[in-house]
Amino acid sequence: MKEIRHLPILQNHHSSNIGQKGRIAQIDALRGIAALLVLWLHVAETYIRFPKIASHGTWLHDVISIVDLGRLGISLFFAISGFVICKSLSKEKRHPLRHFAIRRFFRLFPAFWVSVLLGAYVLWIWQERSMDASTFLANLTMIPAVFGADLIIGLYWTLELELCFYLMMALLFALGFMRNSQVVFFFILSCLLVFAVFIFFPNFAPSYAAWKTMPYHLSIMFWGVLFRYWYDDQDGSVEVWGRSISRLFVLRLTTLVLCLVPITSLGMSWMDGDMRYVNDGVAYLVTFLMFSLIVLRFPIRHRLMVWLGMISYSVYLFHPIALVWLKTVLSTQDEVWLSQPLYVYLLLTVIVTIALAALIYYLVEKPFIQLSHRWTQR
Repeated sequence: MKEIRHLPILQNHHSSNIGQKGRIAQIDALRGIAALLVLWLHVAETYIRFPKIASHGTWLHDVISIVDLGRLGISLFFAISGFVICKSLSKEKRHPLRHFAIRRFFRLFPAFWVSVLLGAYVLWIWQERSMDASTFLANLTMIPAVFGADLIIGLYWTLELELCFYLMMALLFALGFMRNSQVVFFFILSCLLVFAVFIFFPNFAPSYAAWKTMPYHLSIMFWGVLFRYWYDDQDGSVEVWGRSISRLFVLRLTTLVLCLVPITSLGMSWMDGDMRYVNDGVAYLVTFLMFSLIVLRFPIRHRLMVWLGMISYSVYLFHPIALVWLKTVLSTQDEVWLSQPLYVYLLLTVIVTIALAALIYYLVEKPFIQLSHRWTQR
């Protein structure tokens, strides 16, 4: 497939959104929103179990029955990863794959290792759960499920998927297909086909739940890739079998195909009278809508939200630790500390999490990111 670029008559109206080092403010803000949505879900599920807290009102928890906020936040992260990572690989660099591997490693692993250490202490030792050395070491690899080990923090399954996506992007780049929208589109269709096999033929599906949904989540990541290609070249077209097709058409077609999965799920749930997975389906649909609206129509560029997006990786990793620590401390105090409205505990958890995440970002994340940049600029 040959890529075609139209001569721009007007300057891309999104160019003003791109700040220093190619960062896009609303994407950073969207990261922060995604992290807070996941935190919201976990706080609501934890504290709603206390009758005195629930007696003040449960709407902060009831909204989860409509849309799974955790699933929404995680799906937004997946779309953002595709949108951002496709720009991290460039033939203009001297050793692009080596640079990509080094920067991704130092971006993910140092803060992750700290979360494994704190998670093992707070979530396992504090709660008197047994954990052997093999479980701890397996978690340090970021792919503990490959070794049959339990996750120290449940959300680590998303990081396994992230590594898988990086490997696929590196492979596409090495083969010269990464910028080929047609190949990316058919790769998405292949992922959806595998996902359909897992759903309709359970005997072929892996036993690990996160791997069953991995093909669909990968397709969301590659949707983010196509979105970025169109975002950077909105007047561009691609040639498919001798015909010129606009990037916007490819993106719209991909979005429609991906939306058919949750729409089908919602329809089957309604016909079967089993509404357990409705909020999951709604979350996926809201993901595509919310991502598109915030990136294109209603960009959020407030400094606080952009900064929150900057530390969002640590917010995501460390909010379960902050949540358990805070609940443990409150449980040892007077009974009045666990009888307030639910929003009080949401606010307290946000404050503790942001304080911890900022500490990790400035002491761990940022120094190692800077180190990786120095190493790859040589």
